[in-house]
Amino acid sequence: MRAALILALLALPAAAAAAAPVVLAERQTVTLEFTQPIQKLAVSDPEAVGLRVSGSSVKLSGLRAGRIQLDVVFADGATAAFDVSVEPLRRAAVKPLAPDELELAVGQERVIPSPPGAQVLLEDTGVARAFQDGRGVVVQGIAAGVGSLVIVNPSGARTTWKLRVR
Repeated sequence: MRAALILALLALPAAAAAAAPVVLAERQTVTLEFTQPIQKLAVSDPEAVGLRVSGSSVKLSGLRAGRIQLDVVFADGATAAFDVSVEPLRRAAVKPLAPDELELAVGQERVIPSPPGAQVLLEDTGVARAFQDGRGVVVQGIAAGVGSLVIVNPSGARTTWKLRVR
């Protein structure tokens, strides 16, 4: 996610009464443009925001959620203060899995309770490995992809899962 917002700031007074607010999200970029060349920047937390100066503009990139103070000093000695808030990146909600779906990461292991002597069948064995041990059926993700897992208990009852390895 990369958004650019350009704020055009016209001739700021030498002494700004209050810091101007700037809000951006983690991984978002904002460009502040001025009418005068920038001489130096002072930032209260350089870990929260990345800065890149180019003549009379400065590009801010949200790195980590937090609130910082940014002071811009111009060639003529004038200063502009900004109160920058970097908001946490909103993560997409994870879609809940259906009861017949099993999702694993590569290298992740999941144990499914099953009676001793159950048979384990895998369709597309390139994505996962499955075996029975004292805990039940152990499924290990080995490569990204999809497949299916079938467990047949000693009485012949079958349980099938859609298997997704990410």
